[in-house]
Amino acid sequence: MRLAFAVAIHSNPKCFLIDEALSVGDGYFQQKCTRKIMNFKKMEVV
Repeated sequence: MRLAFAVAIHSNPKCFLIDEALSVGDGYFQQKCTRKIMNFKKMEVV
């Protein structure tokens, strides 16, 4: 799941849908994902 998330966030998406991507992984991974998603939100991608 980490690889899929990494590929998705580095492809400059116009829209980013998240299902259960954050339910897997440790706390550090979830925090990194949350920060990246918040950056997308600021850029109006999410």
